[in-house]
Amino acid sequence: MPLEDLPKLRGKPPHVARYALLQETEWEWRWMQPPNTPMVFPAVLNDHQSVVRSGSSQNRSVEAP
Repeated sequence: MPLEDLPKLRGKPPHVARYALLQETEWEWRWMQPPNTPMVFPAVLNDHQSVVRSGSSQNRSVEAP
């Protein structure tokens, strides 16, 4: 998937991290899945600005209310 398609699907990422040694950049979105499950969706981009990995999972770094 090209880089320009990702914000069209998910919006602008609130968190971006660059991993220079891996030559990758991670974009991350977080949301609450009803009724109260914190979720995270990371997308990893290579230096050619293509998505190489993505997925969603429960955000274990946040306690659910």
